[in-house]
Amino acid sequence: MLRDLIAWVLNNYLGKYVGNLNTAQLTIALLSGEVELENLPLRRDALRNLGLPLQALSGSVGKIKLQVPVRQFWTAPWCIHIEKVNVVVGPVNLEEWDAEAEEQADFDFKVARLDRFEAKWRAAREASIEGGYYASSYSGWMNFGTSLVTNIVENLQLKISDVHIRYEDAISVPDQRFACGVTVQWLSAQTCPTSTSNQASFKVMELQNLSLYWDRLETAEIYGETPSTELAAVMEKSRFQHQFIVSPVSAQAKLKRDRSEIPLRTRSRPRLVCDLVLEEVSMSLADWQYNQMVECVRGLDDIAKYRRFHLLRPHTTVREDVRAWWKYAARCHGFFRGENCFTSPNYIRNNVRYIEIYSKLIRNPNEVLSAEEKEHKDHLERVREYEELKNLREICMNRIPCPEVKPPAKEESQSQGRSMLHFWFPQWLGWYNNAGSDVKASPEAAESSATPSAKDLLEDDILNALSTGVDTNSVLKRDAVFGKFDFTLKKGTLDICSGSPDGSKPMIQFFFENLILSLESRPRSASHLVGLSLGSVLLKDRITPNTEFPDVIRPQVKEENKRQLIPKRTLSNIFTGTSTPQVASQQPQVNEPLFVLQYERKPLSYSADYRLFVKSQSLDIVYNTGTPWKGGGGWG
Repeated sequence: MLRDLIAWVLNNYLGKYVGNLNTAQLTIALLSGEVELENLPLRRDALRNLGLPLQALSGSVGKIKLQVPVRQFWTAPWCIHIEKVNVVVGPVNLEEWDAEAEEQADFDFKVARLDRFEAKWRAAREASIEGGYYASSYSGWMNFGTSLVTNIVENLQLKISDVHIRYEDAISVPDQRFACGVTVQWLSAQTCPTSTSNQASFKVMELQNLSLYWDRLETAEIYGETPSTELAAVMEKSRFQHQFIVSPVSAQAKLKRDRSEIPLRTRSRPRLVCDLVLEEVSMSLADWQYNQMVECVRGLDDIAKYRRFHLLRPHTTVREDVRAWWKYAARCHGFFRGENCFTSPNYIRNNVRYIEIYSKLIRNPNEVLSAEEKEHKDHLERVREYEELKNLREICMNRIPCPEVKPPAKEESQSQGRSMLHFWFPQWLGWYNNAGSDVKASPEAAESSATPSAKDLLEDDILNALSTGVDTNSVLKRDAVFGKFDFTLKKGTLDICSGSPDGSKPMIQFFFENLILSLESRPRSASHLVGLSLGSVLLKDRITPNTEFPDVIRPQVKEENKRQLIPKRTLSNIFTGTSTPQVASQQPQVNEPLFVLQYERKPLSYSADYRLFVKSQSLDIVYNTGTPWKGGGGWG
């Protein structure tokens, strides 16, 4: 069973993107606990199902190694190693058009979007039904499968190394060749060991040397025509010979998950906590790079538009069917819709018939359609746009009455009433397992918010404890705060440059520190909190020689600080290496953030739909006519 499961995953998820995948040889490998696949070439149609005007030019995966603890797959770690991923993509070349393949890819992408829309509706519906059809059918499997997959995810160790994804373009911008890419030295995720009595699990994710570049190309630097067997060696030689927009940066993220089975009703105890910290990010953007980015976006939009026109092209010549070509020209300009015209009687009849057919399937997915019904459904889904089909399906979904919700028994609430999303993706919604049944609420957690300064939090906790209806008993809505995510960038620089690729010079330099972004998700109350904080900023003028005002924008120094000579930690001191005079008898000053913003939807402590809080410190700003946004250096 384990072999068949891994073979199915590799075929359905990996087989769409790489070739030479032979899962028939997995039997012997799994007996030893290791599966190793080497030198897998990227398929040319790997990106066709994404609905983008892009195609894979060349690519390969050096090694995929899976270590499965066959005898201890419940508790021992599963290890996944992926090495040397090199991919080159480019825009779709309309001169090499395959009408049949493109039409099928467009149809598959549309059907996949419709299926995801239906799955989302079913998941939301099943989440509100205790003992629903799918919940009762699969409750036994979920009791076993969710616990198994949760244990695997808890012990999963992932490492991806030597990743280089490159985009080459000689089509979207006339008479220009350029390439952009992302490189990653390695990315790892592993679980930190904890004691069995600990009610929290921890994961550490590390990212090493992530970079983004944008280059002008010469003919010798094009890698899209390189065979996949030679691509890794060729791209490795030029790994550091790029014009970086984002210089190599490293980051570390820490994830904490509370494994308690009981609902967490206090805001001070979220289910998930994630902290992502970056020490320093250096960015540089030249005017020619910016111009190529803008032209590339416009060019790709035109290619996507021309691709849609190609899908409408008649399959006959102009002499064979002049009328069809006139209709094609009218449809491309939006003047003619044929049988899809909103005022056409056939259009309305086809809609009614499609609603009748799809209503049968939405009520019973196992319904067997007749040949006529299946032909009508397939034809309409092939010729209609996604938005039209989505609207028709929404009509069918809205016609199905909501079932009466009955409170389940206490013993049944743990095995029933779970959504389809729990069944299809148990690794994401298995957060509430792996805890003992004798877990009780911690009195320290309840008393931690009972301080006078936490009055609002105490009121929120009381309200959350009272609202324990069935509608909030689903997986995502059991806790007061499902997730709290913090992103911290301690130091950042941005250079705006002008000139040729061989000799770009900085015009202005922007420095900032202590950029903090936080997000608090509360699905139970349909609310969220977004916070943004910026410690300090500094904008330096590199255009005017020997200027008396090198700092165009900087934090304002208060007069009392100047008189007392209290050291103020500004970015001008940090990046220029200078220091302000200090007085030994004075205590160091704790600086407030320069800018603070908080946006909250459905705030728990206020009788309002939205709350916005903004606080800013003063800035010294020098007006300079030579800055790029005034027309200098090609930025205007």
